[in-house]
Amino acid sequence: MAFIFVAGLSILLMLCSQPADAQEGFISIDCGEIGSQYTDARGITWVPDSDYIYSGMVENVSTGLGGSDSSNSRSLQTLRYFSSDDQKHCYTVGPVNVSMRYLMRASFLYENYDGADTFPSFQISLGTSPWATVNIINASAVYVEELVAVATDTSFLVCLYKGSTGNPFISSLELRPLAAGMYSVPYLGQFFLRKTARINFSALSADAVRFPDDHVDRIWTSDLVYPLQDEAPGTHKINTTPSVDVTITDHPSMSVMQTAVVGGSSGLSYRLNLEGYPAPCYAVIYFAEIEVLRPNQTRAFFFQANIKDSTFDGAVLNLARDAGPFKAFEPGYINVTFPAVVTIQLLEDKSSTLPPLINALEIYQIMPNVAGTFEDDVTALSTLIHQLPPSEVPGDPCLPEPWAFLTKLSSRNLTGSIPSDIGRMTRLVDLWLDNNQLTGNIPDLSQLSSLRTLQQPVNMFYLAVPADVSGGVVALGGALLALLLWMKLRKKKKKAPREPSRLPFHEQPSLTTSDILAGDVNPLGDGGRVFRLEELVEATDNFNKQIGSGGFGPVYYGRLADGEEIAVKVMSASSTQGGREFYNEVEKLLMFRDFHCCICG
Repeated sequence: MAFIFVAGLSILLMLCSQPADAQEGFISIDCGEIGSQYTDARGITWVPDSDYIYSGMVENVSTGLGGSDSSNSRSLQTLRYFSSDDQKHCYTVGPVNVSMRYLMRASFLYENYDGADTFPSFQISLGTSPWATVNIINASAVYVEELVAVATDTSFLVCLYKGSTGNPFISSLELRPLAAGMYSVPYLGQFFLRKTARINFSALSADAVRFPDDHVDRIWTSDLVYPLQDEAPGTHKINTTPSVDVTITDHPSMSVMQTAVVGGSSGLSYRLNLEGYPAPCYAVIYFAEIEVLRPNQTRAFFFQANIKDSTFDGAVLNLARDAGPFKAFEPGYINVTFPAVVTIQLLEDKSSTLPPLINALEIYQIMPNVAGTFEDDVTALSTLIHQLPPSEVPGDPCLPEPWAFLTKLSSRNLTGSIPSDIGRMTRLVDLWLDNNQLTGNIPDLSQLSSLRTLQQPVNMFYLAVPADVSGGVVALGGALLALLLWMKLRKKKKKAPREPSRLPFHEQPSLTTSDILAGDVNPLGDGGRVFRLEELVEATDNFNKQIGSGGFGPVYYGRLADGEEIAVKVMSASSTQGGREFYNEVEKLLMFRDFHCCICG
């Protein structure tokens, strides 16, 4: 944590002024717009959001203007809202350049579009990382959330999900590339910066300063909206028309640096309420000497603030000496904890003949990036649901809120086979796949030690025998053994009560063929009974009709004497997995609805 002076670091790639069409890399999304792209009064090109998200419903907003900035009013006249029943909806915003810093802004104007007269409260996240809680308390106010983040992929995911009241909605979404060096905070890839305040002191009007005056389209809020507190006698405002050199690290708007508030004889004090604080933050104060000083005049002042890290207290700033006339200067605080109410005082140094001044201020809360779900789990789930509508796929499946349908995939019209990657989801607890059109074999589930429930389609065949199959003979360790998973294709018959189940496979200290055949151990516990090999040979016509294969071996079709159709899987000697893994898988498959698992030998 430190107080740093970062003035004088010129950014040669940036010019002091930018043409209005300098929008390279800008993405401006009008959420809910159903027409074509358009250009607003500031020269910004807006596009409909249909290419960035595939869920939600659109609605018009009955307002002529949602705030003081009339140039942005059209993008606020529509919105996209989402059902609060589905937990997460994500915009895919890009393309972007990996490792480059970007400014992201989301805007919300409610205006009681739904006639519910209930102020919504919902969540927004940057991918897996919680960004903000959007609490609407004034239907006609524009709520803006803004952040600075490093791109870790070729696109950003901005997700909305339900909160305490109402439906999540969004009016606009904007992405702006930042020049190299801007907001260059160490280890920014491990966190992002959420904007808390950005204030233009001595603003000439209540309107915000933004593009084209600010080349990256930051919104500089007028201090007429956030005025000084406890203003000291003699405090006054000044402005200038000559150009101010703003080629410093964070490149503030020249319009912002051409105005300043000057303190009185007792200095200058600014108090600001910070929602969500105390919190670690990144803060920058901007200064520029915009008055022509006479030879005998000096403006020197020092800082005081009510924060824990006070190593910067007493550091004297002389603008003419440290920066030069009409040149921006930006001392800043990196990773310093600010309180919920921060007070920054600028006090005149004894060597000074002029009171302190301030031009602008930025404060960002440091927000941690949350690591995503284990890659194998994401791959398996994404493969499984690739047939679903695109609206339900973007985003991390678990964080910060899980997909509403994450493991409840019943009746989703899924087709094809279950991907083998499912068998690598070692923390999977429940998976519902019934009432779909999935076909083929169920993959190897022997590693899913946490699995409790697996509901699967009734037209899928699978499983089960640890043994060699050669010429219709099943053998293992000199004994005859087979495991059978069979499926009832008609209504289940009532069964007589069975013995209580034994230890699960993975908890049994040992498991041998002799134990099973002697009846000392029933590895299937409550889920199985013993068959003789002859019954399986007869049912499968000596293992005549192979209907599939899997990681343990081939699968054969059969029919029991009572007409039940079955599928028998035999574990071949060439399988890379052992008998215990095979038994573990059988244990998992006992969870299937309308399935019974048996041992024969």
